[in-house]
Amino acid sequence: MPLRAGEKVGLSAEELREVAFYPPRMSLRIMHPSPRLAFYPIDLKAPESALASPGTFPPIAIGDVLVAIHRSLHTRITPDDWAALSAEEEASVGQAFTRRCRKEAVASTDGVPAADWKERETDARNDGVKRVDFLMGKSEFKGLVRDDADPDGVLRLLTE
Repeated sequence: MPLRAGEKVGLSAEELREVAFYPPRMSLRIMHPSPRLAFYPIDLKAPESALASPGTFPPIAIGDVLVAIHRSLHTRITPDDWAALSAEEEASVGQAFTRRCRKEAVASTDGVPAADWKERETDARNDGVKRVDFLMGKSEFKGLVRDDADPDGVLRLLTE
């Protein structure tokens, strides 16, 4: 059954531990979809224990990939990243930042009185602009693809 827009899918711990690629990979580079994030590739390497004794520990797992993408996108941008934006890009990133902060505040309010929602949004804003904001709202994970122009071991992150 196909997913509906906005529908979330949860993976079990067992599924997250499954090998992410066939043939299994011991290293991988993921490039972000935004040209502004091209300087921040996501590099994954199998755990040292997998390198020391292949076959006893899975190489790069699905959970490794998802966690690495999330961590990378939820890293604060630098002042140089912001300074490199045009006025138009600043406005678009600023709008994406505002939408994300509101969305995070609402998502974290389960069981929280409405009076405290503004405080949650302020907390999110105080955490600053993050790389995910450079995606300008197109942050829904759609997969990873190989581009023929890229070397082996490099994949492109698809978002919508």
